Amino acid sequence: MGDILHIDNFPEQIRSWEVTVTDKTQGFDFKVKLELTDSEMEVVLAGGQLRFQKDQLRAEGVLTD
Repeated sequence: MGDILHIDNFPEQIRSWEVTVTDKTQGFDFKVKLELTDSEMEVVLAGGQLRFQKDQLRAEGVLTD
């Protein structure tokens, strides 16, 4: 608890379904396997559920901003 964790190049790493996490506090790295569905992956890559929905509404022509 209280450690500072960092993930370099998260959008690029996440596409491989595995990311390397660096524990900046204790000075070590560890790999994490992501168990996401394809649709969950889309949401994460979009930046979250709200941003994903907004992008979907734009694509459908509902939102124009």
